[in-house]
Amino acid sequence: MLSLRYMLVSAILLPFYPKPPIPISKILKIALVFSLCNVALMYLSLQLGLDAGLGVIIQQLSVPFVLILSVFIFKEKTQLIQ
Repeated sequence: MLSLRYMLVSAILLPFYPKPPIPISKILKIALVFSLCNVALMYLSLQLGLDAGLGVIIQQLSVPFVLILSVFIFKEKTQLIQ
């Protein structure tokens, strides 16, 4: 049900975004792999005994860690508000 909601919102907002510089098929492949890995690892951690509340906190903390890693590994330029 959640995926249908995301698809509906994406279909509504799609005309308002410019065309990306890379092929859509490549974007869809990357999104599929990342989303499947995210869900698979979350369910695996729950099966191995991780508390659901702690799992949600760890998943939310992935955003700042990815930002920090992107600065050091890919030399991304970041701002306070992005």
